[in-house]
Amino acid sequence: MSEVRIGAVSGGAVLGLEQPFAVSGNNSVAVFQRQRSMLVEFARLYRQMVRHHLTVPICSLLIGFVSAYDSYLTVMYVDSLQSLELNPVGRYMMGLDDPLTGCTPHIAVFLGCKFAGTILVLFVLQLLWVWRRQLSSMVAMKVAFAQTLLAFMLLFGGHKW
Repeated sequence: MSEVRIGAVSGGAVLGLEQPFAVSGNNSVAVFQRQRSMLVEFARLYRQMVRHHLTVPICSLLIGFVSAYDSYLTVMYVDSLQSLELNPVGRYMMGLDDPLTGCTPHIAVFLGCKFAGTILVLFVLQLLWVWRRQLSSMVAMKVAFAQTLLAFMLLFGGHKW
């Protein structure tokens, strides 16, 4: 039986894994070391992406494209939107429109608020980028991840349009 020190080479102190432990013929140690190295590599890539100067512009483009696609689907399937919309706030906004204006069924306020929300998010990301770039990168990546989840739900959600 021999001792292995995890963390002596790279990043183990950050994870609190500098304690030695005994290695036996068990395969779980190798699995643990692979998982730990993958976690350290992911943390290194995340730090690189946060510091990269193109993170916020790329995330902003992704946010804008997903929002545009969502608005396109809103207009495309306006007749069945009342039953397809999952957000209760969206349903409430659709009820605010006056049906006597001749507007396409109750989506003017809804689309206006979606558009204004997207513009507000992109504006705040740009302000953060001027003020604190590293913070803006972290926020932009989180919002872009949420928009990516929305895109997957819209594309592969299983709705029968």
